[in-house]
Order: sequence, then C-alpha cells, then structure tokens
Amino acid sequence: MIDAHSTGSRSVVVTGAGRGIGRGIATALTEDGWRVVGVDHRDPDQSTPPYEQLVI
Repeated sequence: MIDAHSTGSRSVVVTGAGRGIGRGIATALTEDGWRVVGVDHRDPDQSTPPYEQLVI
C-alpha cells in the first residue's frame, strides 16, 4: 500500500496518460509532488504535459 504522507521519494507510472482520465490523473499527481512517468500507445494531445512521457 502507498503511504501518500510518506517523506520519501514518490514515483508512479500512469498508463493511458496521453489523454483523458489518465492524463488528468498524471497531471494531478505531478501537481501534488509525485514523479510521474506517463505511458500511452499513441502520441499525447496537443499541449506538452508536465510529466515524462513514453509512447509505445
């Protein structure tokens, strides 16, 4: 289980982060201080998200 109040480094991989709900989750986690890697099978929507992306 993830402790959201931990003082350690927080990293997460979000699938479907190129658009829609996945993108919203990845953006919200980034804004909350998480290190986010967003993964999707297609290029993301127009704007550059504030997290690292992998397109596979």
